[in-house]
Amino acid sequence: MCDVEIRSSGVTRGEDQDLGEEWSEPTPHSLTPKRIYLGRPGPHTKVAIIALHGRGEGADDFARVFLPSISSRFGGDGRGLLKVDGQDEDYILHDDLEQAGSSSDCHPRDQVCLISLEARDAVWWPDHHRATHEASWIFNGPYIHSSLQRLEKEIRRLEELGVGRSRIVLLGFSQGAILSNTYLLCALSQLEKISAASTSSSDDPPPTPQTTTMPIPANILALAGTIFDADIFYPEKRVPIHNPRGGGGGGEDLASQVIQPPAEQLHQQEQEALVKLHLHCGLSDRYFTEEEVVDAASIISRAATRAGYGEKVRVSVQMEVGGHSILGGMLSKLSQVIQSLIEA
Repeated sequence: MCDVEIRSSGVTRGEDQDLGEEWSEPTPHSLTPKRIYLGRPGPHTKVAIIALHGRGEGADDFARVFLPSISSRFGGDGRGLLKVDGQDEDYILHDDLEQAGSSSDCHPRDQVCLISLEARDAVWWPDHHRATHEASWIFNGPYIHSSLQRLEKEIRRLEELGVGRSRIVLLGFSQGAILSNTYLLCALSQLEKISAASTSSSDDPPPTPQTTTMPIPANILALAGTIFDADIFYPEKRVPIHNPRGGGGGGEDLASQVIQPPAEQLHQQEQEALVKLHLHCGLSDRYFTEEEVVDAASIISRAATRAGYGEKVRVSVQMEVGGHSILGGMLSKLSQVIQSLIEA
């Protein structure tokens, strides 16, 4: 639990608007590739890391900051695999195709995999995270919506492959950290609405969290990032997400459907899983102050309480000597999380 006080940011919160009302497919990040390292995800995977890079970086640049320490300690193939969206089972090496070897060489069955998502034009959204609500709607809106959609799709895809939420680590830096925190806030907002609906006088049965909310990874590391100053409202309706179990193509309109979980038993087992969010930042970070990081942690902790998940979402903050970069303590924290999941 986060036991810090909430300090007001002084920003006027905007009215509820649905991020998804205004934009049709394909959204900015819906067709971007992802890169897979260390091992191919599947039921054997003990730890699946979803990496979200910062502004101006790429998926490969960001992944390679962590690969040496992870592969040396936990094993796996650091060369990397490229997956293009729409080709769910077609993976190719992106380092050296001629020397890649056999297919079995390209897909090591190891305990850890790192999936690095790539933003269009190296930015998850173009405007500043402190932009007003109106400015965010004009410039950031389609990008933020698409980023959240892309992340939700990847988490659901891992579940389809047999990787439970308790084994997923969401790792974001700078813009990627803001995206990670925003994803959690939006998921908690959905849970809060479900909780309110369950106590209403309506004759209709309330929706269940397993089938209608954004899946939340059990471990989130938000490195050098906070949250948006303006509220972000992710759509309650389901956006077009490829679901090979549901029939139909990846572009079908799922707005009137409910995506059934691919492994109902797995969801039931993990419904009450603990979510650990760790915010980590440098004391001399030029973009984020210690007060802003603490504020973000407090806001998220309060959101979990409102959703009825106050005891299930634990928020921690760590400040470290250093600037806006991947610091030694951040690498150590990731290793600790991986080790704990392997030993679980």
